[in-house]
Amino acid sequence: MRASPLNFSKMRLYAVPICTPIAFVLINIANFRERIGFIVTRRLDIGVIISGYIQSLVISYQLSVINLPLLFQFFGFRSNC
Repeated sequence: MRASPLNFSKMRLYAVPICTPIAFVLINIANFRERIGFIVTRRLDIGVIISGYIQSLVISYQLSVINLPLLFQFFGFRSNC
């Protein structure tokens, strides 16, 4: 079944708040794992957090606009929600 543009906009509405925290956590884990070899300081690197959040917004937007219907089809879900 083909989904109408209204259904895609509904998926986008739910995908961004769901995907953003997940992508943010995954990116920050990857960034901090790179820094394990360095000396641990008491303050957090704000640049890493901000860049991770911006990257997560970009990734969640790409997932919601481009890849989310493909992911639904890949896992066997129908896109007529």
